[in-house]
Amino acid sequence: MKIIVSNNIRIQEPDERIKEYAETHLVIQNPDYKINERLGYSNYKTPRFLVWYEINGNELILPFGCLTDLFKMYPKEIFENRIVLGDSVTYKSNIKLFDYQEGVVEKALYRKNGIIVMPAGSRKNTNSIRINSNIRTKNTLDNTYNRFIKSKLRQS
Repeated sequence: MKIIVSNNIRIQEPDERIKEYAETHLVIQNPDYKINERLGYSNYKTPRFLVWYEINGNELILPFGCLTDLFKMYPKEIFENRIVLGDSVTYKSNIKLFDYQEGVVEKALYRKNGIIVMPAGSRKNTNSIRINSNIRTKNTLDNTYNRFIKSKLRQS
């Protein structure tokens, strides 16, 4: 068995122990399935379970977040590091902000982390673009979730 670590974790010829780990830790009930069932909606294209691993031939592919658990389970000799660090990303923005947006951006940059909660239509995405352009790092999560995006994800 060989464990290759990159943006994901590829386990060549996995043993039963790691397969059991994947089945018990990386398969969860789909909350949308339960909601549809409770409301009496069709679950025709809704999977009952969400599976967060993949089997490709003799490889088991796990998300990178499982790495800590794998280090506890296996000796370091079977791990191969293929992580490639990329260059930092520089964003540029010349978006003009309203006065109330400037205050939000300044506070977010001062605090260095946080969640921005603003009313609908207040241009949160514009704020996040300006914040991202000033942070100068690629470790930024910009999460915009709404019904439109959710419906598009369900269609794919």
